[in-house]
Amino acid sequence: MATKKTKDAEAMQAIDGMAMLMGPQLRMAEAMLTQQIELLDFLKSRFERDRKMLSDLSRTKDPNTAMSLWGDFWQSAMSDYAMESSKLMASMQGVGEAAMSSLKPDDSDGPAPGHHATPV
Repeated sequence: MATKKTKDAEAMQAIDGMAMLMGPQLRMAEAMLTQQIELLDFLKSRFERDRKMLSDLSRTKDPNTAMSLWGDFWQSAMSDYAMESSKLMASMQGVGEAAMSSLKPDDSDGPAPGHHATPV
């Protein structure tokens, strides 16, 4: 028959085990939400510039000015998307590295190098 202290200790071990398992997943979810916020901020900013360009273009009477606006728009858009892609790739790399570093393999588990867990 287990005493209250033993049950409390077992409960604490279970909680510690869950925290150890959930910690990396929670950090990964937080990092992914941060990425989503960054991406939505970028898109909001980009769409506002797109809307401004359309407004400017709709008021332009001169075809040369319209072509200049259109060219500037595409140049700016390509540059913005390239920079944002680079930022997201760097962020994703950081998330991946954090996820891998949070996994601490236990050398006592699994087969020795060169050996299989099951017969081949």
